[in-house]
Amino acid sequence: MLKGAVELIQKRCKGQKVNIQIDFPSEEMYIQANSLLMDVFENILINGVKHNKNPVPEILIRISKGMKFIIFN
Repeated sequence: MLKGAVELIQKRCKGQKVNIQIDFPSEEMYIQANSLLMDVFENILINGVKHNKNPVPEILIRISKGMKFIIFN
């Protein structure tokens, strides 16, 4: 879902260059969520692009495994 949201944002910003990188562990992770998770990802990414002060917006998504939660830094 996260990769899909990133692709969607990059398509929406077609006229603007946006640099979005995802740093995630090599092991598989599973989460319990519904389809609204995609909306959450899109909203965070849209805001990240909109409120970015750089000439080329840069967003780094770093995913790490917590005890029971996946933490987005």
